[in-house]
Amino acid sequence: MKALTKQESALELKPDTLCTTFRWGVLVLLTLLTFSCANPGIKQQNCIGLNKSEIMKRFGEPDDIQHQKKTSSYIHGPMEAFWDEIQLGESIEIWIFSVPEGEKWLYYLPSNQVVVEEMFWDQDPSKNPVF
Repeated sequence: MKALTKQESALELKPDTLCTTFRWGVLVLLTLLTFSCANPGIKQQNCIGLNKSEIMKRFGEPDDIQHQKKTSSYIHGPMEAFWDEIQLGESIEIWIFSVPEGEKWLYYLPSNQVVVEEMFWDQDPSKNPVF
């Protein structure tokens, strides 16, 4: 009797074993596709208008929280969109979420608990917006 090689033994599997293995592979693939499509990461998600509890429910705690105090009437960057809405001396809150490609920044006004502006800062500086 001839000894089977690994390649030959794989071909000798019973049809029901191959069918079961194939079904499990398809199930795992569909599950992965479902989760990747159903919950886009924070990088792709439009967060404007979402409140803090909704952000935490979807993406967890931010990696960092910063506060920036308004000390001038003029600013360049994503905060230009709402800078006139806050008074001198007030601080905006910035939640920062890190992802492999960079950071997602969510901006909150002092009197508001919803995201008023967002910006994604890519690790590749050439992909970041110019203000």
